[in-house]
This record gives sequence, structure tokens and C-alpha cells, in this order.
Amino acid sequence: MTNKDEGHKTGNNWKLFLLTAVLIFIVLIVVIILIITNPYKTYRNRTTGEIGENGFVGTGTEIDPYLISNVDDLCNFRDLVNSGTKFSGNYFLQTESIDLSGIDNWEPIGIAGSDNYFYGSYNGDGHTINNLTITGTDGYAYNGLFGELYGEVRNLGIESGYIEGMCAGSIASHGSSTSAIINCYNKATIHGVAWAGGMVVAFQGRVSYCWNLGEVICDTNPAAGISPNNALIKNCFSYQLPVVSDIFSGSVTASEQFLSLDEIDITKLWELQYNEELGIASDLDPTERVRFIVTTEDTISFDRNYIPSYVVKKNIEGFFADYGAILLLAIAALVLIIIANHKPAALGTVLTLALICGSYSILNDTLRLKEFTAVTDFYVQPENSIDVLLIGSSMVGVNQSCEVLWKDYGISGYAFSSGSQPFWISYYFLNEALKTCDPKVVVIDVSVVTNLSDTVLKWPYLSVGGLKFSLNKLEAIQASAQQESWMDLLLGFPIYHTRYSELDDTDFESYPWNQQGINYKGSTNVYGTGNVKDLIPAADIETVQAISEKHEEFLVKIIEECNTKDIPLVLVTSFKPNRKLYQPHFNYIAELVSEYDVPFIDFNHLDEELGIELNDIWTDNNHLNIKGARKQSEYLGQYLKENYDLFDHRGDPYYSSWDVFSVNQQNMYIPIITDRSDYLKELVRDDRTVVIIKQSVDTSNPAYEAFLQDAVVCGFDMSFLNSMANGCWIVEHPGISYANIGLVSGQRASFQLDDEEIIVDLSGQTITYAGESLTTIKNGITFIVYDPNTEQIIDKCVIYETPSGSVVSHV
Repeated sequence: MTNKDEGHKTGNNWKLFLLTAVLIFIVLIVVIILIITNPYKTYRNRTTGEIGENGFVGTGTEIDPYLISNVDDLCNFRDLVNSGTKFSGNYFLQTESIDLSGIDNWEPIGIAGSDNYFYGSYNGDGHTINNLTITGTDGYAYNGLFGELYGEVRNLGIESGYIEGMCAGSIASHGSSTSAIINCYNKATIHGVAWAGGMVVAFQGRVSYCWNLGEVICDTNPAAGISPNNALIKNCFSYQLPVVSDIFSGSVTASEQFLSLDEIDITKLWELQYNEELGIASDLDPTERVRFIVTTEDTISFDRNYIPSYVVKKNIEGFFADYGAILLLAIAALVLIIIANHKPAALGTVLTLALICGSYSILNDTLRLKEFTAVTDFYVQPENSIDVLLIGSSMVGVNQSCEVLWKDYGISGYAFSSGSQPFWISYYFLNEALKTCDPKVVVIDVSVVTNLSDTVLKWPYLSVGGLKFSLNKLEAIQASAQQESWMDLLLGFPIYHTRYSELDDTDFESYPWNQQGINYKGSTNVYGTGNVKDLIPAADIETVQAISEKHEEFLVKIIEECNTKDIPLVLVTSFKPNRKLYQPHFNYIAELVSEYDVPFIDFNHLDEELGIELNDIWTDNNHLNIKGARKQSEYLGQYLKENYDLFDHRGDPYYSSWDVFSVNQQNMYIPIITDRSDYLKELVRDDRTVVIIKQSVDTSNPAYEAFLQDAVVCGFDMSFLNSMANGCWIVEHPGISYANIGLVSGQRASFQLDDEEIIVDLSGQTITYAGESLTTIKNGITFIVYDPNTEQIIDKCVIYETPSGSVVSHV
């Protein structure tokens, strides 16, 4: 062959490669465009954030709804409805859970007898209304979040509160035949003088897929868990109270009362209720990413990531029915080009495949569910930096605090966990972690033993979807899901390919060029207190109940794996309020592991030693809040330090990401605190610089004196506040040193925070920082909290007193 022929052949090969690459690029662009314009989505993100004339972001259409993001939005919505705006044909979307603790007496949406009612559609999107308080019967006879409803409400939870009235319900009191309440729950206390219902009272419309776990009291007529009078009730459930009263005149289909929380069949919702045979399509848009109510042990909540299998199937079928032909034609064209050229360029083929795989990998990583974070961020941790590997369910991620282990003991821990994680997933997570990690101790939480079946994992993609593609991932899928789901779970993309409508900056942090995940260690802080009334001592429950064969099989595998690799193993059961349900299983595990000489810490036997109180239990009545988690983690940290050779890595630059994680955890926690005492204690717990502003405070009010006394108990000395009527001060290191307290008089004060100026103008009631407006001064005690570690202002809040108690209002 001549040089000319070889050059011609080489040229053809490169032409083939270039043509192939261009075609692949075009196909990818087409696919991305088709995904972005996917007709099977429900909502589209707004890009402008513009606020319309009515005060809402959004245009009120189904794909661009009015957004309800905070208390002000909700109050604006109520005021517009109560002044006559019906919003007929309009859509609302709640984007955050809303705390109404700052409102002593909520005015219901929709005034009875006025014709000022809501006719549109309100989607809570799996968020909640917290601390909804309606007191007294004056002014509004029909009390609830909605007084009288003519539209629909869905995917909304009333998480807590007290609702009182002549007629009292949670979501609504009254409603027309056109109204509907779908996929909602209530945990608030309902007290009606004449009528009371956990969900509604005199409601003519539909109530479907709703739960009541709140206490319902009625002074006159029988109370009901869902409705005492009339409604079209379908697939609704009530704890302790009957779903309807004995004088109910509506219709009830496939609904049920639970006499005790132990009776709740927590798999029922997945297998029975949400399925087309029961007519869900008539209540819910089959293409909508709804937020289904789920039960977890002894309470209920929303699963904000669950997509029903038939919805996923419909989306996939619809997507590929419309676009599959285009993809097949593109692939066929590539094959024809290769055949026509007889001998494809090897380099071109390799690079083309690499381009396809790389593009798919980036797209897949971007769309992954955020619940994968504890899994995906594990892969970017510094090599061999994790001394204590904690594996298990959310009991690891919530009840164990890696921040405490680091801050108090210098232990570099990582919580490698996922929600409701069974032992077999823990086993495969362990195998995955040991590929790149050489832990000094492995801690396995075995708290999840009753709420998953042996044959099918209800949320398999939440557990294994974040694992890297490997044989271990395939085995984990095979152990967790039915065979028809294996390929979808392995690829991931078919399950969550429509999640692009929810993407934000955090979805782009898991790439090699963005190492933000290195500063996350798997655990999180949660705030709030549930309503657990009593706690049975674990020692009082002596019965033993075996765990399932599959759980036992994989628990033994975990023990054997650690023994084989000579890794110290500690088994723990996290604190569980529902002792009656769980403790018999924990007793069985204690007997089982004693045969293997494995340390086993059952935190349920350590209530007094830990100092656990009922207010340490989180709002879901299942997990610990951060106060309880800190107590449990202090015990675990001390145990690990005393029994294993663990270094204190604080101050070591190689472990600096744990310092960042610790600071970030504290900084994210402070802005969500709503209790005055909790807030002051947290400021003292960690080094902060606090600007304190006093504006128009009635110092003769006993509540003000109580505030000062509370501050002293928490570690503050607030006596300087009495030195003038109004003023501002800067406090460095609250509770540690007061040497740098500066008292500033007059109407204008200026401080330096790490070379940036903060100006307080009492007369103009403004605060500026680094030349930009920071916030407006309100009457009360204003706190501006500055973190010298990150050189950022992390919170702005006002603490003031109301007749019903202290309020911490973040601004």
C-alpha cells in the first residue's frame, strides 16, 4: 500500500471519527432539549423570580403557580381571599414548611357567610404548616386553616398546633360539593364546641388519602377522626378516634380506624392505597410528582421523593414513545456509517463511546436524588481519613452527630446511611466503604428491624441509587428489589429523569471539579419537639421477638465481614420512643450478638444515663432532635475513646474538612431555632460575635425580666441592657469572655467585624453591613450573629414577648 493510500485511509478514519462525534453531539443536544421540554413534568422553575401585582412569585398557572414560601406569603394569600379574591382557576404551590408560632390567633382562609372563599388549587407539595393556633370562638364560627373551602387542597400536613372554635377542623371546617382535600394529614389538637373533626367538619366535597393523628375533642356532639357530619371520604385513616361519627351522613370507602399506633400496617400505603385499582387516577394527576403520605413506625409524614411505580412507568413509556424513534434513528445512522466505511477507526469508536458514557454520567449525577448525599459525598472524602464509619438508617444520620464526635473528641466520623435502611443494604454499604476506607472502628445501627419486608425494599433507589456502578451495587439491587426494577435501579436515570424541574446549585456539587461534598459528613441537625406523652422503660419489656431471617442473615454477614478483615465492630440500637414495638426485637439482637462477642449498645436502656427527656424527641415522634442526638453522641464518643485507639485529629490540616463541617452544621442550625432558651444556649455553645440591639422594649413587663433571667441561665449576662432605654452592644464570645463588650450610646453606632463595618441606625431603624442593607430594626431585642470562622453573618433575629409566650422571629 502506498503512502498516498495510507494517508487516504487515515484521513477517512478521522473523517469517520469527526462525523461520528458530531452526530453523537447532536443526539445529546436533542435529548437534552427534549428532556427540558418534557411534557410529562408538572411544574416549571421560574427564572425571573418576579413578584406580581398580587404579591406572589408566579403567574398562577398550573406550570407556573403562585408560590407560597413563608408566613408573609400565606397571610397575603389569606387576606386576598378574605377580601373577595376567589382565585378561581389559579394554582398555588407551597415551597417550604411554614411556622405560624408568631401568630397567636390565625384568621381562617375563607369567611363563612361572606362568599369570600378560595376556589383554586393549593398544593402543599409535601410541606407542612406548624404551630397553627386558633383560640376562642368569637369572630369566626368555622375554624381551621381554611374556614370554608370551595377549591382543593392537596399534599399538605398540619404538623402541630391547637385549633378551637364553634366548628373546628384542621385543613378546613366547611366546604362545598366542589371542594376536595387530597393526601393531607393532621397532628394538631382540635377542640370544637359544637362540632369537631380531625380533617373537616361540615364538608360536602371529597376527602381522600388523608390521615389524622391529632387529638379531637368536642363539647357537644361526637368527635370524629376525619369528619363528624358529611363528606365523600375515601381511603382515610384515623388514630384512636373513629373516622366518622355515629351521626355521619356522607359516604365512606376503604377507610379505617386504628386503636393503637402499634396496629398501623406501615406497608399498606405502598401496596394498597396508592394504586390505580382503587381509583387514584380520579383523585391525582397520573403525571404529577405527588408527595404521598407514608407511615414510619409510630407516626406519619410525607415521603418527598417517592414517585409511584405506575407514575414512573407512565413517564418512561411516554418519554420513549415520543422520542425513542429519534434515538433509534440516530443510533441506526451511526451503525450505517460504520458499515459503509468497512473498518471503523478504533480511536474514533473508543472516543465516541467515552463521550457517550461521560455525558450520561454527568447527566445522571446531576439528576440524582438529594437523598443520595450521604452516599455520593463519601466518595470525595480524603483517603483513609475516616476513623469511625457509622452505617445504618436515618437513625445514624439524625440521632448520631458527627459534629459532636469531632468537636468534643476529635473523632473523624462519617455517617454512611440512608432512610429506613435494612441490614442487607448496610452490608453492601460496608463493602462499598471498605474499598477506599480503612476505619479504626465500624459502628452499625440495627434500629430498623420491623418496617421492611424481606422480599421487597419499598424505597430501593433511595438506598442504593447513590452507589457507584459496580458488581457490589448490582448485588445490592438484587437483594433489595424485584427483578423488573433491576435495570432501572442500576442505571438510575430512568427513575429520576424528570427531576430537572427541581434542580438548584446543590445538584452540581458532586463533580470532580467541585469538592463541596468533602465538607459533609453524613449527619444532620433537626430542630423541634414532638408530642410523645410517655416513655416505657426498656427494662420493663422482657419479651423477645425474632427478627426476620433475611435481617438475621445479613447481620451475621456484617459481623463475619468485620471479623475477616480484623476491623473492630460495635452494634448499636438508637433511642426509640416506641419501645413496645421495637424492644422485643432489640432483646433478640442482644442475645444473638452475644454469641459472637460483639459489643452491643442499646441506647434504649440508657435513658437516665443519657439524660434523655421527652422534649429531646423530634416532631416525627421517632427520631431525636439535635439536643437528644448530642446526648447520645456524647456517650458514643466517650465509649469509643475509652475502648479503641483513636487519635484526636483536631488541628491536623489533613482533617480540616471536619472543622468546616462542624462550623457549617452549627451555622445551619441556629437560624431554625424558635425557642428563646434554645437560641441563647446555642450562641453560648460556640464562639460567636453577637450584635445586640434593644429597641422600644417595655422593661416593666415581667416577660422582659424573665428574658434576662433566662439569658443568665443560658450563660449570658444581659444586665447591660438595663443601662439605657434603647441602644446597641457588641459581645464577643458569649458566655466565655465579656472583656470586649462595647456599650454604644446615641442613635447611630458603628462596629468592625473582620475589617468590614456594621452600622446600626436606631433612628432610621436600619442595619447595614459592608455597605449593604442588612435588615430593619424591629421592636424587641435584635440579635445579629456573626461567625468569625466563616466571616459571615449567619442569622438575624428578633426576640420579643407576646401574651402567649416568647417568640424568636428570624428576619
